[in-house]
Amino acid sequence: MTTCFVYLAIAKPNFETFSRHFVETYTAHPAGAEHELIVGIVGQDSNGSVHRLFDSLKCRFIELPADGWGITCFQKIAAGLDSDFAVFCEAKSYFHRAGWLKKMVEARMSFGEGLYGGSGHSLECVPHIRAALFGCHPKALSSFRPITSREEAGQYEHGKDNFTSAFKSRAHSVMWDGIVHYPFNVVTKNNFRDGDQSNLLALDRHTDLYAEATEARKRILQKQSQGKYKGVGKLIYAKDELLFILKK
Repeated sequence: MTTCFVYLAIAKPNFETFSRHFVETYTAHPAGAEHELIVGIVGQDSNGSVHRLFDSLKCRFIELPADGWGITCFQKIAAGLDSDFAVFCEAKSYFHRAGWLKKMVEARMSFGEGLYGGSGHSLECVPHIRAALFGCHPKALSSFRPITSREEAGQYEHGKDNFTSAFKSRAHSVMWDGIVHYPFNVVTKNNFRDGDQSNLLALDRHTDLYAEATEARKRILQKQSQGKYKGVGKLIYAKDELLFILKK
């Protein structure tokens, strides 16, 4: 089985820190599985500074216009891939342990074609794989409905007809201590916004925000991800937020 790994590098000064962190952790924590590394450069890298961040890595660059969103960039890249499996990584994602790609490839070999998440799952809004790190057949992504607005980009991850729902029983959240299958109704320790989140194959800005939050804010974020604020739960959310503000 051939595997591509796609990382998005945003050609903006405030994003170079994230790309640098990605390179450092990609190097320090080897993937553990053979793959082609593809770096999508989003926007105009006029002085070549973003490209140079990847000098230490063997990779192939794909230039993309800055006229869309992360998912639209992934779809454009996926359309040109002929690998059996492709893993897509957002700009702010990074690694904390070696063998992360090996876990995803092994899961794909065990369960066949489907959607495989490496940055956890959430029940907020609807059950879904988080888009910070996910893998599937590239054609499954490129043939998904076109994304034409910021709202649609958000709906792609956690909207009613999201990407995960297109796979349903073939959607799997790959974690260090095992695999959780759609609809992810099994409580998983150290998942996204739970405990120390160490069960995730990759971390990102949202996991960092949770880690840096106060214990009171963590409880609210955890409930959100567990789907406890849906429907009438919105009233509970309003109460929790009010109490949080009053205790500040």
